[in-house]
Amino acid sequence: MKTVLKYVQPLMTFLVPLVGLLIHGCALPHLDPDVYDRRCSDMSMGLSCLVDFEASPAARNAVKEHSIIRFIHYRPRLHVTILEPGEDISDNKIAIPEPLNPLKERFFETLQEEVEPSNFHMAQDPHPTDRLGYFKQLFGNGLVLDIRSAQWILFRDSDWTAVTKIGSGHYGLIYTVRVRLIRAEGPTLLWQKLCRSKHFRTEQKYTLEEWQANDNLLLKRNAEEEAKKCADDLAASLLGK
Repeated sequence: MKTVLKYVQPLMTFLVPLVGLLIHGCALPHLDPDVYDRRCSDMSMGLSCLVDFEASPAARNAVKEHSIIRFIHYRPRLHVTILEPGEDISDNKIAIPEPLNPLKERFFETLQEEVEPSNFHMAQDPHPTDRLGYFKQLFGNGLVLDIRSAQWILFRDSDWTAVTKIGSGHYGLIYTVRVRLIRAEGPTLLWQKLCRSKHFRTEQKYTLEEWQANDNLLLKRNAEEEAKKCADDLAASLLGK
């Protein structure tokens, strides 16, 4: 028995923190910023990093009361990727930019209903990196809100059709956007929220021909609708509504 315990105890010492990390993801506020940057930054985000971390009342109050809030964004995706089941990467793309600007503007306008507009410093150019440590290095202190897309794809749902030919069957639009609230000193992650496209979980899926008809009209229209929903959901989460 002692021999078993000799090997089990060190194993549990390793596994318990690991399981906790997998359950909660990389968005834990007490996770070391360097560890977070290695695992979850600059679009190397794994599934364990794409989790929601609700804002505490103190974080919400900080947004409403803080004198300086920097609002930054990253370079938008300029092509929607067409992804087939079983693929992780695809070169098949449509030149349709993600609706990041209208999403960002609507999110910002909603926040201004609760927060003094003079408190925001809106960055005009895309930020070079989303690493937490970089915020401390660049800003030193204050709050940072950042917004970045995680997914911008048309994905063929294998449950919808037995057709296996690439380009056949029905495709759903998946648009995932991540927004974070960060305290530069520390740095500390105060809130993280992902908005996930609703269309992929409904029956509003179409063939590629339907998506691309009339100069991609359906794709553009649905992208705009998703952007509005995302902006409203993200603002409501941050403000606790």
